[in-house]
Amino acid sequence: PFTDTDYQPLPPRMYVHGEWKPIQGFPTPKSNRTVIIADLEGNSFSCDIELVQNRVETNEEVTVISQIPCTTGLFGPAHVAKLVEQEDEDGLVVEGTLFDPESDDLYGCGSSSEAPQGPEDSKGDLPSSSNAGKDDSDSCRNRIIQVVHRGECSFIEKALNQRGKHNADGVIVVNSADEDVFIMSYGSEDAAHLEQDLPVSVLVSGTDGRNLLESVSLMQATKGEDSYILARIAIRRQSTAEESEANRDSNDDSNDDVSNDGDTNDEGSSLTDNRTPRFPLVRASSAILRVFSPGGWGIQALQQFENGQTNWHLQLMRHSLDGFEKSAQEDEEAEVEAPDTDDQRNEKSVEETPGLAESDDS
Repeated sequence: PFTDTDYQPLPPRMYVHGEWKPIQGFPTPKSNRTVIIADLEGNSFSCDIELVQNRVETNEEVTVISQIPCTTGLFGPAHVAKLVEQEDEDGLVVEGTLFDPESDDLYGCGSSSEAPQGPEDSKGDLPSSSNAGKDDSDSCRNRIIQVVHRGECSFIEKALNQRGKHNADGVIVVNSADEDVFIMSYGSEDAAHLEQDLPVSVLVSGTDGRNLLESVSLMQATKGEDSYILARIAIRRQSTAEESEANRDSNDDSNDDVSNDGDTNDEGSSLTDNRTPRFPLVRASSAILRVFSPGGWGIQALQQFENGQTNWHLQLMRHSLDGFEKSAQEDEEAEVEAPDTDDQRNEKSVEETPGLAESDDS
């Protein structure tokens, strides 16, 4: 996960009876973390679990209150290869009511031999259709995202069991290690299940898993009767470097036109704001890996063939995808520059070329 050391989390708030109310005791991370999943064809995706407040009357989203990084697996609809095949600009998004691990089946390894049940049958405490909203037939409240713990059985077996027992649309696996995440894989015994209809499965760290369940409990206690809480598994396609630069230029022209109607949580909405690039941006192929970081800098690993051997070179690069370099150049142009001395010229070892790799190797 990418860590921003300057991250200062704002107290999360919910819209309760016409006003924004802070959520007391809400667990907030000490850093802003992002998980990026990439293939070797230039495709990359971010993976997050978001806790969302919706209105009961209209099912409209009020705010995104929390966002937790996740990773995907080499199976099911969240496999990167499947995401690329969809060619959906938004990636894959699944929403539903979040359920804690079952007390008698914490690891989700119970038998899935029983016939699949509908959400309203398998989870008796789901919201009834009478108050689910106007579009009850396809309400996200009637979909299930089940939390299970890692261990006891394979990841694919967990997914199959939750689909069979609860007709779950999503499965969140809580890792046994507090801070680690990884891409979930499978063994030869599970290969026969790869083509089955599996729910979207993601993995979170042990700490994030505990915070997720605690957060939902606190949100349920804070919300009013006019709203409800959903969990959203969001695997979003990252824009290319060129698209990000174009979006940045477009945002510069349209910032003055953005208004607030007083019924939107600016803090929450920024979590899913796709108008600006979300760093790090990752691009990979078999011969090069590029990571664009905030502040106008990035790194790349470049494969080169030298004297009959394959070597990798680690290089610094500059970019202007977040407007950092553009602002720095404007500041420089506003100053009166004195001629450089020979010593000062020798100290300038990096040529600033936006978006391109530098020649200095580390």
